[in-house]
Amino acid sequence: MIGGVEDMTACPLWGGRSWRSLAVPTQWIGAEVFSDLRGALGLVRCRGCTLVFTNPRPAADRLNTFYSGDTYSCHEETGSASAGTKGALVLKRIIAHARADAPRTLLDCGAGGGAFLRDARDRGWTVRGFEPGRRGLESCLRAGLPVTDKLDEIADGTFGVVTLHHVFEHLVDPVGVLNGITRFLAPGGQVYIEVRP
Repeated sequence: MIGGVEDMTACPLWGGRSWRSLAVPTQWIGAEVFSDLRGALGLVRCRGCTLVFTNPRPAADRLNTFYSGDTYSCHEETGSASAGTKGALVLKRIIAHARADAPRTLLDCGAGGGAFLRDARDRGWTVRGFEPGRRGLESCLRAGLPVTDKLDEIADGTFGVVTLHHVFEHLVDPVGVLNGITRFLAPGGQVYIEVRP
């Protein structure tokens, strides 16, 4: 790692070591954190699984600075990608695929500002959230939502569904996260992941 950049040596999804370089987008978010990294970051597609990922990518300290900063709009109370009408659609999909014996409990990982949690709670779900970003956590707590930034505070085996809305594409270790969140699922529980196309 040099200058806030980390080189990936393997695909973060399946471990393959062969990829093809892609054009890097010209528009960026987080200029206040990443502007000096322009030209140092890349975008690649894994030849094995076709996952597209950033490589080289910003180092973890840069990412933490960005996600905890004051400009990441997803951490505002209205910034959730799955709120309102979209939240209702997501919950309808979850219910349609849920086992009848699964509890109506929901853990939203990467809760952002909490809009989806509020929607689920208002529709009768028992909700809990995990949000490591400072602003998102503060927004959720101001709204009276049961959200934490510490995974060890969340009970194992109690959730009928664990959701990750537009979170998976931000993860440094997606496979590790998937393996870790399964411990929160109740028997018959499911994981709902939504990513940007």
